[in-house]
Amino acid sequence: KVGGNAMSKRAVRRLLLVIVVFGIIIGGSAYLLQSGIFMKQKKSIGLTDPLAIQLNELYPDNEKVHEIIYNLKNYPRALVSVLLVYEEEIDYVYNYPNRQHFDEIVLTEQDFKREVPLFIQWDARWGYDYYADEMMGLNACGPTSLAMVISALTGNRDINPRLVAQFAYDNGYYVQDVGTMWTLMSEGASAFGVQGTQLSGNAQSILDALNQGHLVILSVGPGDFTPSGHFIVLTGIDEKGQIILNDPNSPKRSDMHWDIQRLVNQTAGAWEFTKL
Repeated sequence: KVGGNAMSKRAVRRLLLVIVVFGIIIGGSAYLLQSGIFMKQKKSIGLTDPLAIQLNELYPDNEKVHEIIYNLKNYPRALVSVLLVYEEEIDYVYNYPNRQHFDEIVLTEQDFKREVPLFIQWDARWGYDYYADEMMGLNACGPTSLAMVISALTGNRDINPRLVAQFAYDNGYYVQDVGTMWTLMSEGASAFGVQGTQLSGNAQSILDALNQGHLVILSVGPGDFTPSGHFIVLTGIDEKGQIILNDPNSPKRSDMHWDIQRLVNQTAGAWEFTKL
């Protein structure tokens, strides 16, 4: 009997140990299952929205885009939609909830590294300000391009895209749902001490202007720069005959040199600029 009692106690302890281990396994599995469900739910938040689905497919591993997706209500849809086309603007879109308004825009030496300064329309110093019905980062390629030209030709380092955009809006050079009027490049430019003259837009007219040291603004249609309409600044010709340009919507494209005919094939309008 003594031996039997000892075996019973040992068996009880084993049984209790099994129960404890089993409980830990069951609890852990439940936790993992619940966590997995939670994560699955988290990943699916907002993904019934067509815009969110498209962004998730385009940027499957980008944490900033995913945060935008899960907080879509905090962002204007027009702003988020630019990411369907322009990857370079991820930080601009992402930082929208923490945007600041700059009462005074201070330009630095960094802005003037090039002979013709490269101003980007979605620069945080002005990109969240409104130009008519949209933020400048979305629709101010015209004023931003002209600001580069004015600054380069006049040497006025106080000129910035917001100043030119405000002038364009106040003086009727913006048409709602259409964009910046071409007359800003001719009539409007003269208010800043530069003369804009419309060119025929063929390759020779553009090359002639650049070879004379003039700056050229192109209005381009769908192609390398935009799915709709856009303004860019041609600043010169390199030793291989390629065009050097400033794209107000893309530092990357501004670092590329371009074949003149490729540009002409996308051109809707062209202007050469000189100082008055």
